[in-house]
Amino acid sequence: MEKENKELDLFDLIAKFFNAAKSALNKTANALLWLIRFKLKNWLVLTIFSLIGLAWATYAYLPAYRTKYIEFRVQVNGAKSFQVYDIVQALSLKIDVLNDNKNFAKTIDLPHEVVAPVRSIQPFYVIDLNNNRTPDYVDYDGSFKEDSLNSRMINFLAIRVQIKGNTDFSALQKAIVNYLQKDTYLVKEEKERFRVLNEDIAVLAQEIAALKELREKELLENKLSLSFKKSAFIVENSGYTKQILQLEKEKSILKENLSLQKEVITTYSDVLISNKKTDIFVVASRLLSSVLVGFVLALFITYRKKIKKALTA
Repeated sequence: MEKENKELDLFDLIAKFFNAAKSALNKTANALLWLIRFKLKNWLVLTIFSLIGLAWATYAYLPAYRTKYIEFRVQVNGAKSFQVYDIVQALSLKIDVLNDNKNFAKTIDLPHEVVAPVRSIQPFYVIDLNNNRTPDYVDYDGSFKEDSLNSRMINFLAIRVQIKGNTDFSALQKAIVNYLQKDTYLVKEEKERFRVLNEDIAVLAQEIAALKELREKELLENKLSLSFKKSAFIVENSGYTKQILQLEKEKSILKENLSLQKEVITTYSDVLISNKKTDIFVVASRLLSSVLVGFVLALFITYRKKIKKALTA
């Protein structure tokens, strides 16, 4: 008897399962039929918003409207890279996209149409991987610290500008560099650098002159006891001559520094232009969101009377 009851319970369970599945399929079929009728009835609204979504998604792939980055490196001559870093960050705060960058155009002295596509300006530290005073790596993710072995360079900085669309990239780079060259603090630091370099050159010149005088005295003293050739050989290989050559080398380096690095900021690299990759998720979300808006609008149009009645009830 218990066995028969168990069999009946099992059959009853299976029957309930099939009835539930049948009900679900019927509801799914009815929903699909409703959806098809709804689309046919509101095809115009749905088509219009689908096309809008398609155009909006395609817009993200058009080269003329893509997000671009221009990047370049500068050599900081008078101040330090962290000081210029702060100035570039302060310049970025003057970007006002809502105002179409009109004030920002005046700040960096460029025509409005050149500056309008700018979205941001970011400074990045430059890393010397080999400790040979040559830029090797731009620290885009901020992974290198000031006290790390691969230290930040104090006289180099990278600048990245985010742009939406096209513009005169070279003019934008020059305008940013010119803005930095006119900065009051950086100009002051550059003048101080020139003053210190000139003083160092003058001190080296005095030391060289004093050493040459001592060397001449040594040459005269040796002439009295040795032949001219022997005394000249001894003097040329003496400590005075080696010190003079070393100081002359140092003075030459300082003079070269003055002649080659005459400006506050020196452009170290050409403009590098790169396109931001368009995420497929962004494209899909634009298309689906537009279709969803069209669907909601079509629902409102179809059931506007019922909605109005429900709100006034």
